[in-house]
Amino acid sequence: MFLPPLIIITLVGNYAIDSLVILACFYAFKLKESGFNLKSFYKQNILKVWGFGFLADFIGALII
Repeated sequence: MFLPPLIIITLVGNYAIDSLVILACFYAFKLKESGFNLKSFYKQNILKVWGFGFLADFIGALII
């Protein structure tokens, strides 16, 4: 199977950025005060955020 190294770098980079976004939103919206746990919140949402973020990047690349 052929995967250009750029795709792997992009996937890892998007995952790191999306992780930072989830952490920032968790603290910015004060979700801890609402009874959320950071670890469980992160686990529940990282794949959705990462997937939609990568999909948006892919659509943007198609438009360009």
